Amino acid sequence: MTAGTYGLTGFFYAYSLLLSSRSRSLIKPHKFYQGNQFQHDVYLMQEDIDRLITWCCHNKISLNNSKCSHIKFTRKVNPVNSAYQINGVNLCEVDVVRDLGVILDSKLTFVPHVENIISRSQRMLGFVIRNGKVFKSPLTKLVLYNSLVRSILEYCSVIWRPHYATHSLRIERIQKRFIRYLGYSKGRQFKYLSYHDRLGWYKMSSLEARRKVLDLRFAYKLLNNTIDCPQLVSKFSFRVPRVPPRKPITPLAPPLRRTVFGANSPIPRMCKLINERSDLVDVHADSISVFVKNLNM
Repeated sequence: MTAGTYGLTGFFYAYSLLLSSRSRSLIKPHKFYQGNQFQHDVYLMQEDIDRLITWCCHNKISLNNSKCSHIKFTRKVNPVNSAYQINGVNLCEVDVVRDLGVILDSKLTFVPHVENIISRSQRMLGFVIRNGKVFKSPLTKLVLYNSLVRSILEYCSVIWRPHYATHSLRIERIQKRFIRYLGYSKGRQFKYLSYHDRLGWYKMSSLEARRKVLDLRFAYKLLNNTIDCPQLVSKFSFRVPRVPPRKPITPLAPPLRRTVFGANSPIPRMCKLINERSDLVDVHADSISVFVKNLNM
């Protein structure tokens, strides 16, 4: 899949332009994308770019080629060769791009994004620790941590949630550092408590557990049309037995994936989480408040 990103930022202020009937390219403000499986798809993409250039010329909009780029999202060893031009000038191909605050790399590993949020949250945690000395109440420090640090670590986690232990542990280490900082005022006995006991003391959850809850909340809103996205809802497969089963069955049939990468992509991951908690929650009968309450039990 090829996506035009920052390079097309300067002039995509119309909301829906130049949809090509011969391709699946979709043009939105600031970017457009298309699935490229064959060389012919590259030609169709270039034709869409040419149509956009013509539209810009008719509306007297100048283009800055230096701010234009394209990226290919693929894990193939030999991807389709693609080169795009604007007014005869080749667009540079990049391996990493930021979109709505999430850093996307060409293989969608999200490792650059994880590295970025770890670095940012560590700096922000240092700021909270240095300036939190004037506050006596641990609750005030906890509010600062939740609003300034944890918000960075959980933003759009449904998209980039790590499935390798090394990344999860590095993210969790930031909260461990904050919990140790909070425990200094509790005395030496607090020092010998385990991490999970310390979390229980402050009625907190691990970041890994919170990411699972965020996944399940997103799936709940998706399946109950709070989030209007039929394309994603169509990815969920419900089990509907022809005869009443003798034993309880899980409500969803996770899509089969041959790789660890595919099995930990958002839809299969959410299906697995819903099945694991099917005895506690009901995505169709429970309200959102009851749903979240049962998840935290």
